[in-house]
Amino acid sequence: EFRLSKQEIEFEACPELLDEAYMESHAYITVLPFTTPSIEYREFDHFLHANKLKRTGQLQKKIAAEKLTPQAMLKETRNVAHLFGLTLVKMPSKKEFTIIDNIYLNNDVRFAVVAHRNASIETGIIQYTHGGAYVIGSHRDSIPMLALLSELTGCVAISIDYKLAPEYPLPRCVEDALTVYRWLCDVDGARSARRVSVTANCPQWLLQMDGASIHEKIVISGDSAGGGLALLTVLAIKNLQLNMPCCAWPISPWTRLKGFGERNSLRDAMITDVFQSETIDLIIGNLDMETGALKQENDAGFCDADDPKCSPINADLRGLCPLYLSVSAAEKLLDDTLKFAEKAHEEGVEIEVEIEPFLCHVFPTFVAIFPEAKSAVSRAAKFIKRHLDAVKS
Repeated sequence: EFRLSKQEIEFEACPELLDEAYMESHAYITVLPFTTPSIEYREFDHFLHANKLKRTGQLQKKIAAEKLTPQAMLKETRNVAHLFGLTLVKMPSKKEFTIIDNIYLNNDVRFAVVAHRNASIETGIIQYTHGGAYVIGSHRDSIPMLALLSELTGCVAISIDYKLAPEYPLPRCVEDALTVYRWLCDVDGARSARRVSVTANCPQWLLQMDGASIHEKIVISGDSAGGGLALLTVLAIKNLQLNMPCCAWPISPWTRLKGFGERNSLRDAMITDVFQSETIDLIIGNLDMETGALKQENDAGFCDADDPKCSPINADLRGLCPLYLSVSAAEKLLDDTLKFAEKAHEEGVEIEVEIEPFLCHVFPTFVAIFPEAKSAVSRAAKFIKRHLDAVKS
């Protein structure tokens, strides 16, 4: 028997679903049917939840014994994430897909290209940023999902290995995403005039594409922190008065670093609240890794977590490209999506939100594990193709 029930989701996790007035005034929200999750998902959910409980208990013991320093916490988290990636990330077939990794711009920003054999840059380009709370994760983690998205949309995908905090505090990673976007769009001759250097393994068809209207073929996407970064990237594009991309697909995006309270904290299969405030201070550079010293508001270099450059929900959202947000009713970041979407809608942004009742945080990324993830990517692909086709017409 699955650990979550329809009643729990409707009455505790996401009571908005039963609020007729709320759903009527938020017509951009689509709630998927309450279908019993597949056996593959139920096994995965059990694995995630059991590991979360085990890890939470271990962390709480270390905190109580005063043995958990920020440095030790980060090292342990990165080790766990690395093992998680090795276990769960399965690379797609080389017969069907072209995968070129370790392409560098200015010997600084690295990315991988993922393309199905029938994909073309003439159809579109998906610029993707992975999740991991801005401190962990790899651009390779997203390759299986991007391979499927490339197959379904005909687009070429680019997965960015942006610089992680705390070594490079937020919003430094936005610069990496912008560097790739500017290069793709050939801003100020970045690509055609070779103003930005690129390593020799970059495919010629990417180097030689026409940059005049390429922004109309670019889709910005990402999951969790990478979904927040996708939104920060689109906002930076707007603020710099660059050409806006075609559309964006943020998956369970982290839109406010401080969060919105305790909703689904225990119910979420993945995310733990332990060390949350310390992690946020690490991300934005307020917490010294070695000494544990915490910057105060009047200190040099202090960063406010609610600064729009870190928390996209606090930005002026007017003028953004069309957005499609995927989220679970049972996850910790549910409010990050619902409240961001509400504000975006009020400020005139074309937006769609899909709520999956039972699944985990960033569920579309797990295409190699359970079938519901593939279905989610398929729905997102229809949104992407619809907006790319609208540009062509």
